[in-house]
Amino acid sequence: MSILQLHFVASYMSDQLVSGFTTGAAFHVAASQLPKLFGLNIPSYDGLFKLFYILRDVILSLPNTNVPDLVTSIICIVFLHIGKWYINPFVRKRIIVPIPFELVAVIIATAVSYSFDFHNRFNMPIVSTIPTGFPPPRPPNLSLIPEVIVDSIVLSIVIFAVTISVCKLFGQKHGYATKGSQELRALALLQIIGSFFTCHPACSSISRAAVISQTGVNSQLGGVITASMMLIVILWAGFLLEPLPKCILASVVVVALQGMFLQVKKTRQLWVMSQIDLAIWIVAFLATILWDVVQGLAIAVAFALITVIFRTQWPKTAKLVQVGDTEIYRDTHRYQVHTSFSHIVIFRYDAPLLFFNSENFKQRALEAVEKQEDELKTIAESHSSGETGDVFQPEKRRDRIYDLPHLHFVRRRDKKVFERMVHYLIIDASGFTHMDQMGVMSFKDLAEEMAKKRIEVLITSCRAKVRQKCLQCGLFEFVPLSHFFPSIHDAVLFALHKDEVEEAKKLADRGVRPGYDRSSSSLTFIERNSGRRASLFQRNKVAASLDRRESDSSMGQTSQIEQRSSCGIFKDEGCDEMLEQRFDKDEARRGSNNEAVKSDENNGSFNEVVSNDRFKK
Repeated sequence: MSILQLHFVASYMSDQLVSGFTTGAAFHVAASQLPKLFGLNIPSYDGLFKLFYILRDVILSLPNTNVPDLVTSIICIVFLHIGKWYINPFVRKRIIVPIPFELVAVIIATAVSYSFDFHNRFNMPIVSTIPTGFPPPRPPNLSLIPEVIVDSIVLSIVIFAVTISVCKLFGQKHGYATKGSQELRALALLQIIGSFFTCHPACSSISRAAVISQTGVNSQLGGVITASMMLIVILWAGFLLEPLPKCILASVVVVALQGMFLQVKKTRQLWVMSQIDLAIWIVAFLATILWDVVQGLAIAVAFALITVIFRTQWPKTAKLVQVGDTEIYRDTHRYQVHTSFSHIVIFRYDAPLLFFNSENFKQRALEAVEKQEDELKTIAESHSSGETGDVFQPEKRRDRIYDLPHLHFVRRRDKKVFERMVHYLIIDASGFTHMDQMGVMSFKDLAEEMAKKRIEVLITSCRAKVRQKCLQCGLFEFVPLSHFFPSIHDAVLFALHKDEVEEAKKLADRGVRPGYDRSSSSLTFIERNSGRRASLFQRNKVAASLDRRESDSSMGQTSQIEQRSSCGIFKDEGCDEMLEQRFDKDEARRGSNNEAVKSDENNGSFNEVVSNDRFKK
């Protein structure tokens, strides 16, 4: 595994998975120590409900409890708890090194047990004989490889997974970084050396790691000291630990696991932060509790991968709006002060566009467009007549029309409801980190569906490799390159620019000269934002035209309104031609108008005084 660089497996083990798994494993470790705490002999179990079988046997065997073992265990647990949670915090304020209460408990218990002969007098189980010396080194029997190869692969994966889980847990607790590749190389070296001394496969121990963590060890020097002490015991001092009661060792382990039991408190925080992460924690915990450590870990990893697939296949989508008077566009549900455009839908899909979610992307985009059309239709039907804005019936046959910002939305009760309510679908592609062929095909299908409704598709914030994939799959035949924009704001300005030109052409064809209101029309939006996007939209003569409108309105002269062009980024020559035609017609009609355009000094709007004949027309 180390040679093949398979340490990436650790990336699939999230903090929530590790926390739930280690908490469940801590219960298994504690359950395995219960018989020693009560001085009972209980058979071991494997497989499903292993933990519950052990608890059942312990409860049924309580009448056979060895009282000296139980009393010794209670005394040791209370001693360790008081020392670790009350005395050591006080001592650490004065000295750097905490008191090793575990070592103190082992020394005292060994001395007392040897002095009073606990094993013979009270029938207390002790460590007993510890063999000394190392077996002579010899090469492993390679002829067994065909028989153990499958089990070896499974065991290697489990060893690495358990080790990296413990490593991540205590690394997060003590604030140091962990490297999966480094842990994998260390494990490989241990297995190779141990194979020459008939050692069992080395793996990280949750109970031992918890004990070391509780004693205040912060570096590998603690491991060196532990290994040195083990070497001394194996070679020369093993007999000194023979009188040590096993209940003392079990008490040390149980107290050390107390911190791991408290990880259950994380569930409350996870509930607030992410329900999916909470589900991963619960599944990892329950799978480990109900089955065993190995099976629980496998189930937890599998469930975590399923949640990744689930979140990718059905990701979050959002309809975006402009935040205040800025160039920032965010989810409409998160901001109260925002600007939306009735004829523009801005849609964001927060996931890579791949084969398994391409249909979902297309469906959600269509639903966003249909939802906005339904909302506009409802607004339109709520008015007796006129457009969706603040429109009123004139009290006289000769009156002033103050504001007609979106003339393409005008409807009458005796006419068909809007043929075109949404003009543009802007897709924020910033979430498309990857896109495959089926993802591009879903884009093509969406563009065709929008074309049937006469809706243009604009794509923004698209990554270079995604654009390259679009080029390779022929998406530009359906969505031209001129409809790709570096930001959402650029696409919005382009859409408003084009709509203004189309509106001007329609009015020019009907011989109508509209008045513009700086505060409400979509041209005003471009006017306000052109200062920020000067590199994209030059002001040209707009400001001069509007100033000339104000100065000449009292003299009965209409102003010329020139729309900005897009500096070569948005290629739309037809828009400029239509705009020029409109200006020419305005000039031709200037001398023939009977009524002049007057300025409303009270509200700053530009109003057109319409004659009775013009109003009828």
